[in-house]
Parts: sequence; structure tokens; C-alpha cells
Amino acid sequence: MNKDDYIIVNFLDIDPKLFEFHKPRKNQHNGYSYVTLRYAGKRLFVQYDKRVCPFGLNINTQDEEITGYGTSISLKKDYINDPYYNHARMLDEFFY
Repeated sequence: MNKDDYIIVNFLDIDPKLFEFHKPRKNQHNGYSYVTLRYAGKRLFVQYDKRVCPFGLNINTQDEEITGYGTSISLKKDYINDPYYNHARMLDEFFY
């Protein structure tokens, strides 16, 4: 992957205004299956501070091509005041 094609952003610095949604793509059954998402015109990789990842990393695939990754991260016991929790809630509201 060319370095100009992606961007690495700290989770707490993600700005919802920089997300771009492309037109939905149809799958082989003529139904919509996914929408390409870009951040500032590039593929987004997210950097996290050191956290526990209790469930590992999940790979998302489409026609045997890796289209993304998903993971879970731990929060502190006082999660209401955890900046990761609050930023994740803000992003969740944006995508909802």
C-alpha cells in the first residue's frame, strides 16, 4: 500500500467532519452490501494508547479481500470519565 493512500490518526483526534461516504456498492445479488468510507480522502488506520484488547482482532472480508479490521478495547473502571469512552460515544452518535 502506498503511503499516500492512508492516514494514521490517534483515536482521540478523529474528527467526524473528515469522514467521506461513497455511493453504496451492490453485491452479486444486486443488493447493497457496503459503502466505502474514507477519512480526509484516505484509508484510515487508528492509533490507540496502550490498552487491553480482550477479544483480539477481527478481519472483515469481501470476496476474499480484506476490507477492514475490528477490535474491542478495554476501558478504565471509571469509564464515564475515560476520554476513549466519551470520544467513542461522540463517534457513535455521529454514525447513528
